[in-house]
Amino acid sequence: MTDRWPRQILFGDIDAMFASAAVLADPSLAGKPVAVGGPPPRGIIAAASYALRRFGVRSAMPTIQALRLCPHLILVPPDRPLYRRLHRRLQEVTDRFFPATEWTSIDEFYAETTTLQTRHPDPTALGVALKAAIREATGLTCTIALATGKTVAKIAADAHKPDGLAVITPGSEAAFLGPLPLRSLPGIGPKSAESVERLGLRIIADLLEPRFAPLLTHLLGTRLAPLRALAGGQDTEPVVAGRESKSVSYETTFEEDTDDPALLEPVVPWLSRAVGARPAA
Repeated sequence: MTDRWPRQILFGDIDAMFASAAVLADPSLAGKPVAVGGPPPRGIIAAASYALRRFGVRSAMPTIQALRLCPHLILVPPDRPLYRRLHRRLQEVTDRFFPATEWTSIDEFYAETTTLQTRHPDPTALGVALKAAIREATGLTCTIALATGKTVAKIAADAHKPDGLAVITPGSEAAFLGPLPLRSLPGIGPKSAESVERLGLRIIADLLEPRFAPLLTHLLGTRLAPLRALAGGQDTEPVVAGRESKSVSYETTFEEDTDDPALLEPVVPWLSRAVGARPAA
């Protein structure tokens, strides 16, 4: 008999949804380096299949750069009506499983499953059933993670993609998070990570080391306490059904840090078009 969790949160992430949708529309693309986006010279990549990501291609990358990395990539245009149809089917599945779902984007969602443990006492079985239902209704694969909080569930899903299932049991959160890179933790962006790493910290567990406490307090101030709480797996943020996304974003990473306007200015229009190409949930 599985012990009842004091709190249980499920996170779901559809694997490479836009690229996977292109394969649904044209099954001959399965397993191939597929990109959704606009053509060069001004086009950008909105999504990349996992086969294409192995070449270093990622979202928000200029298409012309992606073609240099993978000359044989297959470029398909966005199909917003198809994405919306798939999203509606996804919602129908989650509505059957959960009394309330928080969709944070068209392809990511949280559900509070604490009160469902009588019906679904085994979190692994719940995850398997949900993945199967999503696959049957949409043809899409997804990665599911269950944990005691939203942050750990999201990080666990990211670590188990694609088509994965992770269950982080109560009390094991810190052990799971500990060896992961600092940048895996929400609230530690590139600048904060650089500053913290200069102090000798490399992994999330380092945030909990007493020997680093004085330096971190000086560097982070009041931000340190909530970051240490998250590093220990403490997260009480509620699941809010019907919450609308506050923002939509895309990002890209340069091979080296730069403040050269000649390099930065051309990227801004590409990122703007990437945001515009992303359909709302």
